[in-house]
Amino acid sequence: MTTTDTRRATASDEDAILDSLPYIDGDYGPELMTRADELIAEEVKVMKATGMQPEISLPPEVSLFESIDTVRFRLEPPKDTTSEDDWEAATRNSEAQLEHQYNRLINLELVNKFGNNAWRLHNYQLEHGVKAVAKELDWEKEEITEINKQRKIEQIRYGKTLQDLAYKWSTLLGQTIQAEVATQGLEQEVAVLRLQNRERGSAGDNIEQSDPMAM
Repeated sequence: MTTTDTRRATASDEDAILDSLPYIDGDYGPELMTRADELIAEEVKVMKATGMQPEISLPPEVSLFESIDTVRFRLEPPKDTTSEDDWEAATRNSEAQLEHQYNRLINLELVNKFGNNAWRLHNYQLEHGVKAVAKELDWEKEEITEINKQRKIEQIRYGKTLQDLAYKWSTLLGQTIQAEVATQGLEQEVAVLRLQNRERGSAGDNIEQSDPMAM
């Protein structure tokens, strides 16, 4: 691949199939490597612009409570023992605390009765998911390995043909350049001969005009 061909293969060519020939290509040299890095950077920009490679957004910051409000969990006597409203508030608080403790006991009984099986089922589901992902990962690795094998086989198979074509192309290019150089040299020689011919013609006319015997 030449520098000109590399420049044509830009990230904007959506229909182009870009593929390297790592199994038959030699050293690209610093110029082509620099161009390859530029193409990769352009492709990454296109992928980000089209949403093909979405950027990972961090979750929003979670505001934590500075401290847990424990006031509503206290069983405190009424502030004013002579106030009926304070006694009613203290009674409602004690009833809420009793209901809360009752719910805690129920939850503990449910966890003691069904918690073990629930955790076993959850762990089984996690293990099943991990195995499925690992199986898919192994399949993807095998697919990549098979693709690389096919690429290597095809590149080695057609590598000799490509090298012959590249040699023929280089030979024809050199011959074309030599022909162009020779053509330019001949054109320059023709131009010089024409100039000399015109100069000789002008000198002959001057001699005829200055010779009195020619009259």
